[in-house]
Amino acid sequence: MIRTAARKAFLLAAVTLSVGAVAVNCSHRDTSDGPGSAIGSVGLAITLPSGATVSTVHYSIKNGTNVEVSSGNINTSDPGATVSLVVGGIAAGSGYTIVLTATASDGSGCMGTSAPFTVVANQSVSVTVLLLCRATGTTGVINGTGIVDNCPIITSYIVSPLAVSAGGAIDVAASATDSDPSDTVTYGWTATAGTFDAAGTASTKYHCPPASSQQTLTITASDNIDAASNAPKCSTPTNIIVNCGLCGNGTTDTAAGETCDPPNGTTCDTSCHTIAVVCGNGILQAGEQCDPPNGVTCSASCQTIPVVCGNSIVQPGEQCDPPGPIAGTTNVCTATCQIAAAGTGGTVGTGGVTATGGVTGTGGVTATGGVTGNGGSAAGGSTGAGGMSGGGDPSGATAACVSCEDNGTDSTTGTRCAANQRCDSLTDATLKGQCYAALKCMRDNHCAVGGDNSLCYCSRAAQESGACGNGMPDGPCSTAFEMADPNVIASSPASTRANQVLSDLSDPTNPVGLSGRQIGLCDQVKCVTPCAGQF
Repeated sequence: MIRTAARKAFLLAAVTLSVGAVAVNCSHRDTSDGPGSAIGSVGLAITLPSGATVSTVHYSIKNGTNVEVSSGNINTSDPGATVSLVVGGIAAGSGYTIVLTATASDGSGCMGTSAPFTVVANQSVSVTVLLLCRATGTTGVINGTGIVDNCPIITSYIVSPLAVSAGGAIDVAASATDSDPSDTVTYGWTATAGTFDAAGTASTKYHCPPASSQQTLTITASDNIDAASNAPKCSTPTNIIVNCGLCGNGTTDTAAGETCDPPNGTTCDTSCHTIAVVCGNGILQAGEQCDPPNGVTCSASCQTIPVVCGNSIVQPGEQCDPPGPIAGTTNVCTATCQIAAAGTGGTVGTGGVTATGGVTGTGGVTATGGVTGNGGSAAGGSTGAGGMSGGGDPSGATAACVSCEDNGTDSTTGTRCAANQRCDSLTDATLKGQCYAALKCMRDNHCAVGGDNSLCYCSRAAQESGACGNGMPDGPCSTAFEMADPNVIASSPASTRANQVLSDLSDPTNPVGLSGRQIGLCDQVKCVTPCAGQF
């Protein structure tokens, strides 16, 4: 049953308030109508003060057009009964109100109307109602006046970090508002154990107890003091759980909210929560080779970018990239990706040396422009055609190796290497010089293993991973091949240059392809003994 005095209010809420407070509250989510339902529900729950007996409370719910959508009676005759009600199936909308009416045993009437509220689909709504009971007397009329007080609302709070060592400190802060203009919000921090620097302020510091434990912090926002009770008219508490000494003990305390332990800064943070593997967070994690990406040494997927001259990325140790003329300047980028002044032109070749049984060289061909080297000096002209023996080979081959190429001294056939296997078969002086330049690089680096000249341009790993075709050749002759291939345009993208070279490696009419045939078929097959150590 309900007992009330002449001026009483009921709080329909999950929170029990002092005598005279009545509110409507929701503390659950309505799922009875399915995930796509367009209806909500209204929940009531109260704590009753002492007073006259009220056996029945009538309720009426009206929508925004003042049409009653639900009504009925709440039986409160049982001594343990409370005025509590949940109404489901209410259509979503705004402007709803709840009206409560009752008649006490002394004949006094009770009535209360809520402020308009909104019903949201698939949710319950919380409403505040002030129910006034005006008792009648035998000697006169008693006029009861109710005062509506809106409780403070905690709009935000911060507790950081959630886990510290035993005896450690945690920063706490909260903010609250009250819709009553005349009310002043005050704050109060409490904890199951431990202390606060200033428990009565919005922002302060909490100190954990010395023993490892899990503690509950409570922030309570209150409005003005009621003169009659010397207590806040309304208070709103919020609880936060923190860990004191549990994080870092090497045991993952899932009940305390931990997902890892101990912290390591890579996969587990200082609050014992798992750090997601994300490229770009500045933490080197599993599967990453670097972090964060910088486009120079670390890719967008947090993988190391190899330092390769010719990949169009100026990397450590380089002054420019790719090799070639530098736009807007008179300088060039050398084959080792260093800035140098442009060459002034090549020198005239001195002519070939007559080989035993060979043909006398016709003289060097004037170079059309030097290949820029460190310091900008130009390379000399190419050796005259026909004069390959006697140590005059531009690729640096020994006399014995050249003699075998010319005369077949290491072959049962006794014939020289085929024309499509020798750089000197090219009649164009420029193409011939490019062929010998590529051949010299392969001789110097001994990279054409098994006659495979592609290994001098890209390693096996770069070819298989696709990095080579994507413009990242890592072979010792990558720059030399690109400069020797007449089909390669220096200003084109690195991937375009790489794929052009790869397609020309087997073309015997191309200087790059022909140099590969000379070192792979002539030297490593026909003249393997006298040319040993030169491929």
